[in-house]
Amino acid sequence: MREIKFRGYDKFDKRWVYGYGLHQSIFIDGSSNAYITAGTREVFIVDKESAGQYTGYKDANGKEIYTRIKTYWRKNNGR
Repeated sequence: MREIKFRGYDKFDKRWVYGYGLHQSIFIDGSSNAYITAGTREVFIVDKESAGQYTGYKDANGKEIYTRIKTYWRKNNGR
């Protein structure tokens, strides 16, 4: 079975972060943030366009391959 993992680029620390949950918050003004959960108390705000999910495959050098996830959200507060 494939391990479920995510990665994203942390805007503040300017580095890639890895974790086991990907979440998105949408605010009343229409803006949104994406979050990677790495542990019980580790949550990172990441660039939405950088968010990706582990494919279960590795490249020739043994590095994990991630696919980019497009985040969709509705305007007008989800209606």
